Amino acid sequence: MSEIDYAPSLRERRKERTWNAIHQAAATLMETKGLRGTKIDEITEMAGVSQRTFFNYFASKEDAILGFREPTVSAQMLEADSKRQNTYIFERITHLMLDMVLETIPEGKYSDYRKLAREYSVFQERSKRHIMHCETVLQDFLLTIDWKTFNAQGRKGAFTFLPEGVELSEDAATRAKTAVLIAAAVLQFMNFSAGLPDLRQRQKLISEAVKTFQYLLRDE
Repeated sequence: MSEIDYAPSLRERRKERTWNAIHQAAATLMETKGLRGTKIDEITEMAGVSQRTFFNYFASKEDAILGFREPTVSAQMLEADSKRQNTYIFERITHLMLDMVLETIPEGKYSDYRKLAREYSVFQERSKRHIMHCETVLQDFLLTIDWKTFNAQGRKGAFTFLPEGVELSEDAATRAKTAVLIAAAVLQFMNFSAGLPDLRQRQKLISEAVKTFQYLLRDE
């Protein structure tokens, strides 16, 4: 099987440059002028784009400052998950949730976002809505998995996916939503308020946190 080429097209690279220019301009003005002093016309002037272009990328100056990406289950996330195929399923889902959130945050901005959320209620609210959006995207992804086959193989190994057009039961949607809520609860319990540990330490902490939840949820 030939390798899949994930290299972005010229159009995608141009969109990425424009996105970065707007976000960097908004973040720079936020640092120098504060939230109230940051104006959309100044952002567009610094970024070298029109206001129409601005609103093609961001709904508001607050969104441009934060620069959250649209959440998705990316090829990179699935590649990381492939190395966890013998891991307890809720650990895998928790990692997928965290990986998705981190992929939507510009590199190196995690601590900055925590600070903004503490200082400005508008950023705190937007961050909460963004996390909820990530949860919905992950929930939709879980609904594409053939859980009957996956469970039959001991809930380990590669995910198998349902054929297109399969009608899902209400029970499947409830289970997917519950799985994501548990993953979100694990991450909230871990409380990375001081910043993210490195990947190896993060894996250890997630494993320990999930085991704590397992203990609390087990049948007596």
